Amino acid sequence: MKILVSRCLQLLRTSQELMPDDCDRELIIRTCGKVWYLCCEQRLDYALEEVHRSIRIAESRVNQRRTLAHARKYVGEIARRMAEESTGHDRTYRLDTSAKNLREAMALFSAIDGDYTPESEVGVCLLLLARTQLVRYRLLGDQAALAEAEQLADQVVGMDQVESYDRDLVLAEIAAAKGRYAESKDQLGHLIETLITLPGAYAEVLARAYCARARIDLERRVRGAKNMAMADLRKARDVYRQRGLAYPEAATKWEMVKLDPKEVRQLGINQEDVVSLEQATGDARLRFAAIDDVRRELDSRVGRQPGRRINWVQRVNRVRLRQSTRIPGQPVKSG
Repeated sequence: MKILVSRCLQLLRTSQELMPDDCDRELIIRTCGKVWYLCCEQRLDYALEEVHRSIRIAESRVNQRRTLAHARKYVGEIARRMAEESTGHDRTYRLDTSAKNLREAMALFSAIDGDYTPESEVGVCLLLLARTQLVRYRLLGDQAALAEAEQLADQVVGMDQVESYDRDLVLAEIAAAKGRYAESKDQLGHLIETLITLPGAYAEVLARAYCARARIDLERRVRGAKNMAMADLRKARDVYRQRGLAYPEAATKWEMVKLDPKEVRQLGINQEDVVSLEQATGDARLRFAAIDDVRRELDSRVGRQPGRRINWVQRVNRVRLRQSTRIPGQPVKSG
């Protein structure tokens, strides 16, 4: 997708005579193509900058309601993902921004006239808003947000044009958040069995379903929960790895480390290190890169020095500074 988008934009930029429709196509490619792959690469700051640029252009042109709606939808999704890595007031602000833009996107899609039926896009926005409210509940403990998340997801059930697998995953996660673990696990089991038989286009939904089921096993604390959760997390990690999705792969690997720090084989870390690394950064890729940084420094030594505490904030900042000099989007090696 990244190569295709880049070539299309290059062709439009180098064309000698652009028609009005070509200018509109460039805006659509930027909004629905470039922003999409920037989000996949978890380059959220760049994605947000690009989508705000699209909004400014769309608002200055006529007949760009649909493009503007897509842009608002992306702002809503990006803001939620940024909230998941934030703390304090930033977290609340970004969740509010996410909900506000998703509601605006729904209003814009609903107002579109003509042959195009916006029901599917309205449904996508409903699911995204439901997820934002579910994340608000998980991060802030907001019970009203959880109730709204269920109401929003229920509205999508009757929309035939909306992708049912995303809907079923959101509903299963909401059921688990409300303590209906047996119902949620049954839903996820059926969803996973279905997705395993489908083409790779649904691989990311499958991986998220594995992670959701692992979370349920850990919350229920039944016998063998840790082993069952670890098995599902490994499956999710492998799916993300096969798809080349470095950020969710690292996040899933980190969940495995939280269950068993021995999963970090290149350096002996403990639960104190895990907590310190989580406080240092919300990006699991940076945590693993910091671990690699320490490992390389200690390669000439036998094991870790007894009683030696590592300043993980300093290590993470060092890695972040080093990576900031790389070409944006260059893959980051993780442990």
